[in-house]
Amino acid sequence: MIRPVIVVVSLYLLWYAYPGINVLGTLAFLAVMMLLFTAIPFVASEPATRIDAWRWWTVYAFGFVGFALLRSIADQDGRPVLYDYPIRFSHWFFGSQTLAERLQHLIPPTSRYDPFTLLMVGTYLSFFAVPTLVALYLGRRQPEALPRYVTATLMVWVVGLIGFYLFPTAPPWMAARDGFIPPVYRVDALVIDPAHYTQGLRMVGINDVAAMPSIHVAWTWLAILGITRRRSRFLWTVGLVYGCTMIVAVMYLGEHWFVDVAAGLVLMGVAWALAPRLLAQRWPWRRSVPIMEPVERRT
Repeated sequence: MIRPVIVVVSLYLLWYAYPGINVLGTLAFLAVMMLLFTAIPFVASEPATRIDAWRWWTVYAFGFVGFALLRSIADQDGRPVLYDYPIRFSHWFFGSQTLAERLQHLIPPTSRYDPFTLLMVGTYLSFFAVPTLVALYLGRRQPEALPRYVTATLMVWVVGLIGFYLFPTAPPWMAARDGFIPPVYRVDALVIDPAHYTQGLRMVGINDVAAMPSIHVAWTWLAILGITRRRSRFLWTVGLVYGCTMIVAVMYLGEHWFVDVAAGLVLMGVAWALAPRLLAQRWPWRRSVPIMEPVERRT
């Protein structure tokens, strides 16, 4: 009974008392991340395995906070916001209309309560919980899979931050607002209560031009790969549907261009493929060999 209470209280404090990206907010966020990790019972394992799981979860927690902090300041160096290249890329692939325009024209967001709009917004918002829930589950129930997931996630964060700094890209809704393309609405901002929307942005770091690459897509698909490894066909099907729905959602809601999504998918694939090779290296700063996924015997 105590574990569900820990989860509920931690999430309540994080949502309603989070002061933003500052020293106090960073410490509070890290404290909640550590509390959440205690809420899921460990699978039966050796003490050394549990210690390693805690180490990798700590790396994940600090990386998450560092990513949110650096993301929030990536647009504050005075670089001009880029509009042209994603529009040209979209016109090259899809003709006179960008994919965001086509999607909103095909299925207009007629009401904040229509089923399709709610599906798109709900899928988009699930990103802020699902990848971390996957990390929690792997750390406590499949600790041998956590190192690859965390390593790939760190790679996505680092490359994503580089992209945010080098290519501060206006998303479709901003390009439409500034007159570069026909109207594209920021649907999630119209559906979600303004106070809750602002609080959510405060937690993840406000940066409207952090669009290239799409971390929404890259991180979501990493979570799918992490949770579906050597699993049932049903789970793979659910993951595939969820991942494809996320791709549609980020473009339909006016948050990302097609080129952002493509870059996110490429980044995800490269990070997932390279993570085992990085883990196999004997880095000087690492005192022990990390937990690796078991090698299956061929019969």
